Amino acid sequence: MDLGVVQTNKGENLVEVAVPMVETDINAVYENAIHVLSIKPLEGKKVDAATAQEDYHRNVRIKCAASPSFSLLLVIIFFCVVC
Repeated sequence: MDLGVVQTNKGENLVEVAVPMVETDINAVYENAIHVLSIKPLEGKKVDAATAQEDYHRNVRIKCAASPSFSLLLVIIFFCVVC
């Protein structure tokens, strides 16, 4: 059971919303969602060494490319505020 459904018809400016009217149903769905989210997911697949190394190098390249851009943005913001 979900918390509500919105349906629209093409060509009309009318929206129909179906919301559960019984408060206990809404509370039960909320409690169920909290329970499902509290369960830890299963372990993922193990990553081999080559993929881990590729991921590491990819992250380093991203940080090296983003750092100068972010620094330049900070300098521009500083000069715009000061001047």
